[in-house]
Amino acid sequence: MKTAMPIVRIALDVPLPRSFDYLAAEASAEDIGRRVCVPFGRGEKIGVILALAGASEMPAEKLKPAIAILRDMPPLPTDWLALTDFCSRYYQHPIGEVIAFALPPALRRRGALPRLSGDEAYCLTGAGKAAQADLPRRSIALRVLEALARSGTLRRSELRAVSAGAAKLLPDLLAKGWLAVVADAVRDLRAAPGPLLHAEQRAALDAVTESFGHFASYLLHGVTGSGKTEVYLRLIERVLARGEQVLLLVPEIALTPQLEARVSGRFPGARLVSLHSGLADGVRARGFLQAMQGEADIVLGTRLSVFTPLPRLGLIVVDEEHDASFKQQDGMRYSARDTAVWRAKQRGVPIVLGSATPSLESWAAAQAGRYRMLGLSHRAVADALPSVRCVNTSREKLQDGMSEHLLRALALRLERGEQSLVFLNRRGYAPVLACPACGWVSRCPGCAANMVVHLADRCLRCHHCGREERFPGACP
Repeated sequence: MKTAMPIVRIALDVPLPRSFDYLAAEASAEDIGRRVCVPFGRGEKIGVILALAGASEMPAEKLKPAIAILRDMPPLPTDWLALTDFCSRYYQHPIGEVIAFALPPALRRRGALPRLSGDEAYCLTGAGKAAQADLPRRSIALRVLEALARSGTLRRSELRAVSAGAAKLLPDLLAKGWLAVVADAVRDLRAAPGPLLHAEQRAALDAVTESFGHFASYLLHGVTGSGKTEVYLRLIERVLARGEQVLLLVPEIALTPQLEARVSGRFPGARLVSLHSGLADGVRARGFLQAMQGEADIVLGTRLSVFTPLPRLGLIVVDEEHDASFKQQDGMRYSARDTAVWRAKQRGVPIVLGSATPSLESWAAAQAGRYRMLGLSHRAVADALPSVRCVNTSREKLQDGMSEHLLRALALRLERGEQSLVFLNRRGYAPVLACPACGWVSRCPGCAANMVVHLADRCLRCHHCGREERFPGACP
């Protein structure tokens, strides 16, 4: 039904596969993609305007007016809305919940947004260089001065990554003359020198570079230590030189700090934003907005980062693409790797999927010609691959489950001052029930796995197919 007042079609965070119509007197086409506060039930909800509608299926008298259109941030880009619409259709999930999931928590509620203005850049003065020698080794002030000595200039937001208390120290450091404000610092995006590339790395780098400006999918299959990360860094260098942004996805939060340190060390002048679920709400929202407004040059993060809006996107890299952590297993179940491929095609940019053990899906796509295979068959350094030794413990006397070979190897590592990792992969009392006389083991008759001994329940249980049997009274 037509109404005189403009109708806005809004996506709300509710488990219903539909959008909702509201009246908004001041709405215009420029508000598509903006957040909006509307009445819903007995309370209020924050949604996102998807479109302006000339008519609604609801009677005009039942349409409620929106409370407020929130214009405190730019509207979400059209391509970002198209990405969430694709995920809603492909993964069969309500559009409102998809959009709410893709937004940082701070943007899902009404309130003051994190400040992006006033993010001044600072540099180290001569007095600050001289003062480093007199500061305690573990002081925050020393860490701030050392970070500025390495990077040349850092903004307030970047100094927070050095230490959470860095911002509170800035007035004192400025008063002492150790720091100076750089009013309009011009960032130097040139990369620090890296190691020499071997022939396969150069070939992979040149192949992806030829695809800049249009969509292409590459599977970078490289053995452990072959230098895949160095290929990523060289690609990032070329993308930044074109004035574009890079999205770099890693599977685990634990991998983010070490890769962040390596990327920031190679590109000290670039604006690097790290995004993952372990960050505080304000930090995540600030990074999201910096990326959306084009201030971030590199976005590094886990699967959530695939939904980061990037107006100057030039390259997507998915490291360890085979990892199961790229799949969301609850709520909206989606694959960040596959979503990244769709997004690269949507934006017309190349995507690189790197792994030493590619997933079957990516391997099949490469064999079928949908992805182009780039191989790194040699290690980038001269070190030999780790040696693997299999020890048959069926005839050995074990000490707390460890063989004499393992104990000697651990003792040797300790003598050398080295570290060891011992993995205990066991559920239940024992991984298998075996007969030492004939060699019978409790194989599962329903699949290829062994049935695990659960002593408390006096049963054998297969952790693959769920089959369960009672203990045999004698060797079968």
